[in-house]
Amino acid sequence: TGHQPHGQSPAVVRHPRTGLLTASCDTSFSNMQAPKHWNCANNRGDVVCVVSIAGPTLTMTGKDKFGDMVCFSLDNDVSQSSLPDALVGMQLADESWIKGISKTKGTVITSLGKGFKIRALAIH
Repeated sequence: TGHQPHGQSPAVVRHPRTGLLTASCDTSFSNMQAPKHWNCANNRGDVVCVVSIAGPTLTMTGKDKFGDMVCFSLDNDVSQSSLPDALVGMQLADESWIKGISKTKGTVITSLGKGFKIRALAIH
């Protein structure tokens, strides 16, 4: 996909019928307003994500540009994932994607990328 921006956490896609689970973990354009005085190519700022895979489970723990903890844990079998985490990787009717769960705010994070513009929303 090249460097198509997709938000502050990995792009996870889950196919609801087949259970196929994929993750693109490039977050290089996660904070385009990050300070550039030490690194003119800094497009991440304080955003950090750690992705791990253990057996059938994909886990992401991170911090968004506001300092909020964002995380989720997904089993390869969607029926084994608990809510709200099981929603990560699903696409909504407005074409946005469920990206993660804010543990700090208790919200579901969605993102919609069009070109190099990203709309991120927190849903209660």
